[in-house]
Amino acid sequence: MSTSSNGIYHISNGDTYRRSKLVFFMNIYSVDSFSQYSIRPTFQRSDAKNYQADEKCACHVRWAYELHGLTQFLKSTTVLGRIFWGTLLVVCICGAFLNFYAVFSEYLKRQTATLFTIKQERQLLFPSITFCPKNVDALNFRNIREDISSSLGNVSRALSDRLIALILTGSGFKDMDGNLNNIQHTDKSLHDAYNIWRGNRSDTMIYELFYDKNGYDCEQLLQTCYYGSQKFNCCDKFYPVYVMLRGRCFKMAPKYQADEDEEGKLSFTIHSMDSPFGGKAGKQPQVVVYISNPKDEIALYDRYYLGLNEWNRMRFRLRETRMLPGREGCVQRENGVGRATCFVEKWHRKVVQRFNCSLFYMQSKAPGYPVCDPFTIAENYDVLVNFSVQALACLPSCNRYDHTVEVFSSELATTRESDYKVFHLEASYTDLQV
Repeated sequence: MSTSSNGIYHISNGDTYRRSKLVFFMNIYSVDSFSQYSIRPTFQRSDAKNYQADEKCACHVRWAYELHGLTQFLKSTTVLGRIFWGTLLVVCICGAFLNFYAVFSEYLKRQTATLFTIKQERQLLFPSITFCPKNVDALNFRNIREDISSSLGNVSRALSDRLIALILTGSGFKDMDGNLNNIQHTDKSLHDAYNIWRGNRSDTMIYELFYDKNGYDCEQLLQTCYYGSQKFNCCDKFYPVYVMLRGRCFKMAPKYQADEDEEGKLSFTIHSMDSPFGGKAGKQPQVVVYISNPKDEIALYDRYYLGLNEWNRMRFRLRETRMLPGREGCVQRENGVGRATCFVEKWHRKVVQRFNCSLFYMQSKAPGYPVCDPFTIAENYDVLVNFSVQALACLPSCNRYDHTVEVFSSELATTRESDYKVFHLEASYTDLQV
């Protein structure tokens, strides 16, 4: 503040107000008496030219804090205006109420709660481990040829091979398409030879002759089995089963892991068996390993291939899932029965609908239907093994156990020649946690 010679006080405010400088000029008429004085404010704008263009009413800011429809309803001076705004208010209120009711009802019907817990267990049940030769022709063909000769007499080797190829292809297993060239569907002599060989036996009995009576046994497949450093009898823990599109395999009975990682790992060595009709070198090129839940069917997945001269290591992790009942993303099933069982049953139902008969190894799933004769399957072999499985929608169980499998493979590091003639697998849980 400064005083001029004429007694006028000049007060300069440097703050900006709408980009203008404001200066107050106060003329004090009586300094001695505080009761009589006057203040005369004078506005001096440096941008007075643009002032009118920039000046705006600030009342529009209040629109963000009021109910527009209600304000318009109260300000309306006509009956039509009040009816319009009143109707609009009622519609908006009803819409808001219905939206709240729909959201709240959906919340009550589809309540969700996610809880993650980690439990340390004393022991964990291993997933079911199933070993299968890649090709289904690991059979005792000497006995089978003798059976053919007993019915057909002095039969040629070529005809015998054609009959064997017919059964291998007509059984409904994969990787036998190389035998289709040996089967002429229109060849009446092959039909006649099969009917004479079968005699009074059913098609089911012929399949059993191949796979049950002359199939490989446990000792021919599994060489050694270890739990940690303790050796156990493989055949005490493995039993034969049929796997869809794969053939006769051996599945491990329920077994627990009570020690962590390396101390509780399972170690297997598996023989390389013969494959005269499927393998290029007359040997099984691979062993297929299926990992499944103990009470579930064995579907196409999860499966892994073991090769010769390889070291294979599997690490399991177990996760237990419990979902609220009534969820659309899961179904209630018997404890232990999961998605794989649904998949197998739907796939076989599709086969039955197409051919009006059942595969011999799934006859229990289609009571009342006959077993498909080998000619029916052989003539439609490509259709059977290439059935689309994408449309077989199967939801998981609401309460289930899921296994995560990590596989590590490397070239076998050994100096013993015998180790290169077998397949190797080690498997265990990394830790005993769920």
